[in-house]
Amino acid sequence: MLGKAKCECYRYKGNPEDHDSILAVYFHSGVAVVSKLISLLEEMGVEMTLLHDLDGECVYLAKEKNIDTIHKILKFQVKGKNISPKSVKTARRQK
Repeated sequence: MLGKAKCECYRYKGNPEDHDSILAVYFHSGVAVVSKLISLLEEMGVEMTLLHDLDGECVYLAKEKNIDTIHKILKFQVKGKNISPKSVKTARRQK
């Protein structure tokens, strides 16, 4: 899922039925934006753990039970869910 500040969210560990699953939030943007978003999430009670930090890109881990709170801040969207595999848009991307 894509969100605010060019971030992506995906399941890092666990399965959907497991309540202790871990989410990874991957940030593409600069350090100032990321630190602001992380501080907002931690103020709302979401424990974020830094997994990787590379020149402006970083990955944080959080528990999946906090996904609603994370969504309130990062505003995730699923892109391309309504595009048919045989649509003109998909054909252009494959060339």
